[in-house]
Amino acid sequence: MINKEIERKFLVSQVPESDLVDGVLFRQGYIVTNNKVLVQVSVSDNKGHFTIESGKKDRGGQYFSYPIPIDQAYLMIEQLTDSEDKEHGYLHTADDISIRIRVADDQAFLTIKGPRIGLSCLEVEFAIPMIDGVSILDSVADAKQIHKVRYTKMFNDFAFELDVFDLNNKGLILVEVELEDENIQVDAYPEGWVMKEVADKKYSNSYLALHPYFKWEDKPKCLIVS
Repeated sequence: MINKEIERKFLVSQVPESDLVDGVLFRQGYIVTNNKVLVQVSVSDNKGHFTIESGKKDRGGQYFSYPIPIDQAYLMIEQLTDSEDKEHGYLHTADDISIRIRVADDQAFLTIKGPRIGLSCLEVEFAIPMIDGVSILDSVADAKQIHKVRYTKMFNDFAFELDVFDLNNKGLILVEVELEDENIQVDAYPEGWVMKEVADKKYSNSYLALHPYFKWEDKPKCLIVS
């Protein structure tokens, strides 16, 4: 699936414990590309392919390849790589591109997000086998993981996705609200929720995976109150 993600993000100072109901544990990691970890998109035999390679296969390296719709492949090559070859290109996370593996509720997804412009970014997401998701998390993205529990609350026709972080980011609470248009404002919150909108990239999940909250010198306080 390919779409344009538009979201507003909020730092939560206080949230009632009574609203933490039916949470879903997310385990997710981020791939950082370099000379040892390569991520490429290609088109051959009238098919699209997405490939992750970490190390050499003949030396115990990891190799994962997935078929993707050909239109997605062409769009990713055009918009997310600097390749002059229209049928092959490498993704570079240094170019503000994030490559995420997420495991939740016995499902695994691979998500690629392009550079964020304002509130929006290009997003490509597709399901992968659960065994692959766990394997990539435990190898390629092992040191760049986030664990959090997500609670969803509907309010004023918005889905407030409340993320309570654990492990290296324990103590941090954020809310994401996905929108259909950048001009839509979210200026009313569920009762008892104290929060403010934040735009700093340090609150992005991909940043937190590399620069966890426990290392921050100036930590905002986030409280769960009874």
